[in-house]
This record gives sequence, structure tokens and C-alpha cells, in this order.
Amino acid sequence: MMNVYFLVEGKTEKFVYPKWIEGLIPEMLEIKHPQDVNINNFYIFGNMGYPKIHEDFRNTIREEFIDKYDLIVVILDSDCRPVEEREEEVYKICAEENFDLSKVRVIVQNVCFETWCLGHTSIVKRNPQNKKLRAYLDYYDVTSLDPELMRAPENIKEVTAQYHGKYLKEVFRERNEGLRYSKGKQAAQHIDVKYYEQIKKRNETTNHLDSFSKLVSLFNNLKLNLSSSDSLISSKN
Repeated sequence: MMNVYFLVEGKTEKFVYPKWIEGLIPEMLEIKHPQDVNINNFYIFGNMGYPKIHEDFRNTIREEFIDKYDLIVVILDSDCRPVEEREEEVYKICAEENFDLSKVRVIVQNVCFETWCLGHTSIVKRNPQNKKLRAYLDYYDVTSLDPELMRAPENIKEVTAQYHGKYLKEVFRERNEGLRYSKGKQAAQHIDVKYYEQIKKRNETTNHLDSFSKLVSLFNNLKLNLSSSDSLISSKN
């Protein structure tokens, strides 16, 4: 049995992650209310981003029903800060609340969720007609360079996470196949489990998107634990 509580930072992740879990770990069923947890369930909650996610996490681990969950997975952006620093912020709350660290996994999207999405190499056209996309590629070619290392140009006002998001929008616009990327529920229509597999492939065949490997490991371990539990139940019957 494995029950997992996911706490995410962004507007998009709470719609995309359930699609990924559904495709990769169909044994797990999503529930809409955290107190309804039973067997092999997951619940996902996302609200107002950073730093609100710290308050959300603190409130979550204080809930009476949280003992019914085997893992609490916190997913947040690095926003160009060190990944370890973001992780430590969550661990510090655990220490303050005297909460079992072994039940917590922290995954930091470096720089943000859209950074990972830029790792889908084949969705980026090599010779775009779109002048904006050409400019992005001329500045930093995400098909050959690690998207996690890209920083916004110094001559613009956008922070790096915003720059990555606009870059991704131009990638989708260039496809000219009715694709549009926007944060929120609409993104889940395109950033599906096949898209996940393309990011995973990029991570496995290069040294790029290192932070994504932690998500892959989490999903692999969850599937392995569920398979082991099913085998044990079958052997007892």
C-alpha cells in the first residue's frame, strides 16, 4: 500500500502531475479530498506559489489525516537559487514541527516547470519562421544546451523563470498545430505522459536537466513499491 500527498508550487503542476501519474502509475488513484485516503491513493494540492507553499506545507503536516499518507512530496521551483537551499527550507519546517523527515521528499524544479518542458528536444523546430523563437534560439539553443543553465539576458526586465515560460510559449506557437502553451489546466492537454517520456529521454541521454532525474526516481520507486505490495498480497492468497 502506498498513499502519497503531493504539494506543488505552480499553477500548472496540479493539473499536469496527475496526468503523468495516471499514465506512469495507473495503480494509484487520485482523490479529490485528502481525508478520503484509503489504499494506493494520491492527493495533489497547489495554491499560491512561493513562499506560500511553506505555509501550506506546515499546515499539511499538522493535519490529523496526514498519518494515513506514506509520503509527502513537495515540488517547488528553484528560481535560480541553489537547489539545496530550497530543499533545506522544507527540512527546516520539518524540524520545527518535529515531523518525520523519512516521510518527506523534496523535488526542486530547476529553474521552474517550464525549464523542464524546454527539454523536449523534438518539439523545438530547428529552423523556425517565428522571429521571436529564432531570437530565443540564437541567444540560447535549448536543443543542444542544458535548459537548467539558461539565464535571462541582462538587458531585459524579466526574471529567468518568466523568460523560460515565454521561450516555451514561442516553441509551441511555432509548431502551428493548434498548440498553445499557457499556465494552468490547459497545459495538461499538451504536457502529457508522452511529453514526460521525452524529457526523461533527454535527461538519460545527456547530463542535462539533472533536477528532473529526482522526479523520475520518485515515480520509479513508487511503481516498484506498489508492484512489490501487489506481489506480496498475491502470494498470501
